[in-house]
Amino acid sequence: MHGLITEEWGDGVYSFRIGWGQWKELDELLQIGPVPLLKRFLYNEWRVADVREVIRVALIGGGATPVQAIKLVKLYVEDRPISENVGLASRILSGAMFVPEGSSLGKAEATPKVETDSISKSPLETLQ
Repeated sequence: MHGLITEEWGDGVYSFRIGWGQWKELDELLQIGPVPLLKRFLYNEWRVADVREVIRVALIGGGATPVQAIKLVKLYVEDRPISENVGLASRILSGAMFVPEGSSLGKAEATPKVETDSISKSPLETLQ
C-alpha cells in the first residue's frame, strides 16, 4: 500500500505517497485505519482533519520535508475552501491502497493474472 501519485496542486506539480510510516502516523493522529478512512471519503463522511492530514503526510511521503508540507498545507488546504481538497485526499488514499490494473507493482513476475467477471467492482465493494 504505497502508490505514488503526481498532481497539479497549489502553485505547482507535487508528488503524494502514503507509505508504511505515513499510514502509522495517520493511524495515530486520526485514530482510524486505512480501510475505514477510505470509507469515510467514499461515503462523504470525512472530517476536516482527515483531509488536512492525508495531504500533509502524503506530501512528506512524496518527498517534501515536514516543514515544506506544513507550509503547503497551510496555504493550499487551511486557507482554501475545504471542498477544493477533498477529491485530492480521496485520490491519494485510493492510490495508496489500490494497484492500478495491469501494473506489476507488488506482484511477482510469475504471478498469473486472475480473471474477474465482466462486471467491475468499485473500490467500496472490494472493501466490504
